[in-house]
This record gives sequence, C-alpha cells and structure tokens, in this order.
Amino acid sequence: MRIYSTKAENRKEFQRMISDCKAGRVDRIVTKSISRFARNTVDCLEYIRMLKALPNPVSVFFEREGIDTLDEDSEIMLTVYSGLAQEESRSLAESISWGKRKLAQRGIFNPSQKRYGYDYDPDGNWVINPAQAEIIRRMYHDLIAGKNTSRIAKELSEEGIETVRGNKIWSSRTIDCMIRNPTYAGRFIYQRFYVKDTLKGRAVENHGELPQYLIEDYHPAILSP
Repeated sequence: MRIYSTKAENRKEFQRMISDCKAGRVDRIVTKSISRFARNTVDCLEYIRMLKALPNPVSVFFEREGIDTLDEDSEIMLTVYSGLAQEESRSLAESISWGKRKLAQRGIFNPSQKRYGYDYDPDGNWVINPAQAEIIRRMYHDLIAGKNTSRIAKELSEEGIETVRGNKIWSSRTIDCMIRNPTYAGRFIYQRFYVKDTLKGRAVENHGELPQYLIEDYHPAILSP
C-alpha cells in the first residue's frame, strides 16, 4: 500500500493547488509543515521559487517551522528543514519495506497491487476471476502453438479485451511479463522488483541486490507449474 507519494507530480491535489496559483486564484498558502508541502528538498525549493516568480506572487507560510517565504532569509531555513523532511520520508519508506520483508520471511504477505486474473474476497484473499483466467490460459496456449507475444497482444487489442488497468491496448512487453510470472501457478515471489530510490519511487527488477522470498500455494493457481 502506498502511504503517500514522494514526487510532487504524482500528488493530484497539490498539482491542482499549483494550477490555481498560476491562474491567480491564490494569494497565500498556509501549510502545517514543510513535510506536508513537499518531501523532497529539490521539489520544495523549486515550487517556492516558481510561486514567488508568478505574475501574481504567492507566498507560503509553514506553521510548524514558523517560516514565511515573504522573509528574505526563508530559503536558507527551507533548505535545512526540507532536507530533514526528505530524510524522514526516506527513513519511513525503508521501515515499511523492512516490515514487509519480515512478513515475507514468515510466508505472510498481502500485496495490494491488483493482479490480472484475480479479485479479492471480503477477507482480502485472492480469488480467481474466471473471465480473466481464461485469457491467461489462452496466452499460454497461443504461445505453445507458436504465436509470439506481439501477435498475442495484437489479437487481444483487436478483440477489445481489457487489461488489468481497464484499457484495451495490450503490449508484447505486458504479455511477456505475464507469461513469466509464477503468480499464475499459485506461487508468490516477494521482491521480484524493488524501489531502488525511494525519492524517485521507480521500481527496478531485482537481480540479486535484495533477497527474494518464494511463498508456495499462496493463492489459487490458474495454471499448473
């Protein structure tokens, strides 16, 4: 579960506020703390400078730190305090990851990201989605029959079959990732991917940088091993 985003561009309400500032609908922002405004030093300073440079400048007051961007010395204090907020954000993300690893070591883990082919029951357990499971079996049968992933993706797209995100355009890369995923055999591997940089929030494939944990019979299998 994502508790919050460390990247300002992913914070929809924050971006809506910035748009209102640019449109001249906001004169001043009052926020509880720097960590609520931005969890990244670069983001914090960039947005403050941008707001001050608008045709109708917008000032920001941080209640907890007592910093007002109308003051000349505010940028020095912002650099210090936003650096602390950034470190706090990084530390929290690492603590959450550590907790998840410990659960995975015990064979206990409940990934929040939805997987194609499965739904959740009221207790949060994975249950097979019959219609999607049939598409998954079809992918494997087509592959064994000699079709490549590009052709499989093209046919699914032409038939208007929805992906896990609800769009109707499939890519060969998506198909490739799915047919290599042990999830469909009832297995779950924790940390196949991991976030290398908590500030960028970008997941990369794990090639041995971190331990992986295989949980057998974690959920109902759609395919045999």
